[in-house]
Amino acid sequence: MRKVLSTIVLSFSLIVAPLPSVASADRGPDFSVPGGHFYTQTNGTSRGVQGGGYTISDADNVPFWTFFTQNGGIDVLGYPISRRFIWDGYVCQATQRAVLQWSPATKQVQLANIFDYLSQAGKDEWLLAARLAPKPQWTPHETPSMPFLVLAHHRFSWLYADPAIFHRYFDTPNYYGIYGLPTSPVVDLGPYYAERFQRVVVYHWKSAVPWADDRGTSVGLAGDLLKEVGLIPPSAIQPEPAPEATGARAALPSASSSRLNQLLSAPQRPVTPGDRATVKTTMAQQLAADAPTSTIVGPILVGVSTWYGADFQGRTMSNGQPYDMWNPHTAASNSYPLGTWIRVTRLTTGKSIVVQVTDRGAFTYPIVTDLSYAAFAQLANPAVGVIGVRVEPVDDLD
Repeated sequence: MRKVLSTIVLSFSLIVAPLPSVASADRGPDFSVPGGHFYTQTNGTSRGVQGGGYTISDADNVPFWTFFTQNGGIDVLGYPISRRFIWDGYVCQATQRAVLQWSPATKQVQLANIFDYLSQAGKDEWLLAARLAPKPQWTPHETPSMPFLVLAHHRFSWLYADPAIFHRYFDTPNYYGIYGLPTSPVVDLGPYYAERFQRVVVYHWKSAVPWADDRGTSVGLAGDLLKEVGLIPPSAIQPEPAPEATGARAALPSASSSRLNQLLSAPQRPVTPGDRATVKTTMAQQLAADAPTSTIVGPILVGVSTWYGADFQGRTMSNGQPYDMWNPHTAASNSYPLGTWIRVTRLTTGKSIVVQVTDRGAFTYPIVTDLSYAAFAQLANPAVGVIGVRVEPVDDLD
């Protein structure tokens, strides 16, 4: 029974993103550093910056930070979960959903085919039993010598079975570079439908869940999966001190070639002329680097926002005033003093509103604010229910 329960917990943790650590009161959970960014969200503690974190940077002419921002940042690749490490001569770094690899031959960053490697390592039965991924398959029309563009045509036909997964794939800039080709059809795995790719698994949830996008899809945490099965060096997983407390840089840890050489030596196909999606820096990363700061002391938080409406209409808020769901400047938050004005910015669009903290709520992180119906409606259709946001204190409504 203990083994069964551990498998269930592992499965859920790799499908649902782990809750980021709460930031300390005087610093945000992540911040810019020279040539990159430092993240504490996956340090495995509740101590924020004091618990350490991971830096993604362009140090030593290895442009991991540039690749990270150009290919969707945390929205697509997730937060970093390791330091850099050497893997059979390659410099690598893991994020929640991927492993970044620097190729000295091409002088380019590419993503490792994690699920291809796990298949070669004999993990397909385990992945299916844990409801993490379908088994890889071939389409009926494939042959070993088939040209790549023809192969891609047949593999992409699997996507037509699920419009939500179809759009999640093709709406992602540089979709092939991020996900690779499909390696299975859409399969019913109980609470969700799943389709396996070379580098990720995409899930389409049958019921609404807060971690899914507007179409009900989410991407499995392939990097975390690699970490859970022990294929990332323990020394690379150890969080590093915040940059200002870091002295001379330690030597990069090395991975065992006997266990890992297949992963990063797997062939990586170049992006073809058919992959015409333009790589863009996401608004979320622009906000993290460029958002204006306030003279008001308080944390800058990245999490999710919800809304509350008719069931609370007219009830007394924490500030003693009646709640009005139609007031676009009202919000509940447990992170700021009552009366604080906060700017709430939707990560996927960059659209912002300014609201006042007038209430408290029975919620915990990653929910960072509960907006009035009218306030939420300015950022998204209230039917969506949950959106990713950045929240920061500001001086006033203007």
